[in-house]
Amino acid sequence: MRNSLIALALLACGSVLAIPVAADSLAVVYGHGDSTRETDDGQPCHHNYWSSNTFIKQDGAWKPVFSHVSGVTCTKID
Repeated sequence: MRNSLIALALLACGSVLAIPVAADSLAVVYGHGDSTRETDDGQPCHHNYWSSNTFIKQDGAWKPVFSHVSGVTCTKID
């Protein structure tokens, strides 16, 4: 169970801080994302954000039900 949830969490955010599981069927994953992207004008930038994702377990599989992203920054790379 935990390995499949960790895989989903890593897809959802780059650095997982915690995966609290309640009643074996609900988990809230939160962490920090960090990547290189492009701005609207095509310039490279360092992209940072915080996210939380909620999963429920149905029929033996973890399924995403809610995602939140905040604190998004994109600092241009010179």
